[in-house]
Amino acid sequence: MDLRYPIGPYSPPSTIGRAELDAWIAESETLPGNLRNAVAGLRDDQLDKPYRPGGWTLRQVVHHIPDGHLSAHTFFSFGAYRAGTDNQADSGNRLGGTSGCKVRPD
Repeated sequence: MDLRYPIGPYSPPSTIGRAELDAWIAESETLPGNLRNAVAGLRDDQLDKPYRPGGWTLRQVVHHIPDGHLSAHTFFSFGAYRAGTDNQADSGNRLGGTSGCKVRPD
């Protein structure tokens, strides 16, 4: 087994349909509780043990998962916002001109 890929290398699906999307959404909804339950009661030495030589610790993996989900949520939200507007990522000057903005971005 290649320890870099403990569950195997990523293989993307050839097609993604409504059923796959629904399953992934359901997994995302239950993940926080499942993850919390999986690590509940573990000692610090267990949380700080890497899963392979030079690899991340369980604690790092557990913190990485919500970081990745938050990043994905931010990117998808931004993409959904941008899809309905003519705004560009670097055109924040209009925001700086609104009455609620205290500091104008350069």
